[in-house]
Amino acid sequence: MGNKYVIDGDAYARMARKAAAEGAVLLKNEGNVLPLKEGERLAVFGRIQFDYYKSGTGSGGMINTRYVVGILDALKEEKIVLNLELEQVYRDWLKEHPFDKGSGWAQEPWSQQEMPLSGEMVKKAAAESDTALVIIGRTAGEDRDAKAEKGSFFLSEGEEDMLRQVCEYKGDSITRPDFYLCAGGRVMDFSGSIDINNVKMLMELEMSAYEPDYEVMIIGAALKL
Repeated sequence: MGNKYVIDGDAYARMARKAAAEGAVLLKNEGNVLPLKEGERLAVFGRIQFDYYKSGTGSGGMINTRYVVGILDALKEEKIVLNLELEQVYRDWLKEHPFDKGSGWAQEPWSQQEMPLSGEMVKKAAAESDTALVIIGRTAGEDRDAKAEKGSFFLSEGEEDMLRQVCEYKGDSITRPDFYLCAGGRVMDFSGSIDINNVKMLMELEMSAYEPDYEVMIIGAALKL
């Protein structure tokens, strides 16, 4: 007698994409800046573009997945024109600063170290891009609840510096990109860290196991979900 309970991986993936997209909350979209226009050049800041948190800590974090597709991969599927030079700078830095998984039960840190930005780096990215997208992530969960501390409920010093520097080059000049912010994983407090008037788009994402990237498909040139 055959097993009538067959797990269809493709069906689960489709459902995960649907749940991820429906779980995203678009808090601000000034001037209908989303979806991005075809051919728009995008500079993506923040290491979470590569290392998105797929789940929380504790038993909720013990998820064995065949793969986890990153946010940057989803943007590439949308054929967004990405700033490849900036992407490579991040990739080179990540070789020496890998994702910190912690050691032991619920020991994964709430947030990850951000790559320090130089004014010259941000200025160059601004001159070569139409839009800046900043992605910040968090985790928390069983035996590691979020706390009113920097790097958890509040932004870390590295994240604050990243936002400050990117915001400095936000303006009306075509050499200065519009500034979008995409926060994911857990609720965070941005008060006092940035001038919300400098943010044209603010999206809050949640963890969605192995296909969290599809929450940001709506940033793309075409809405697929």
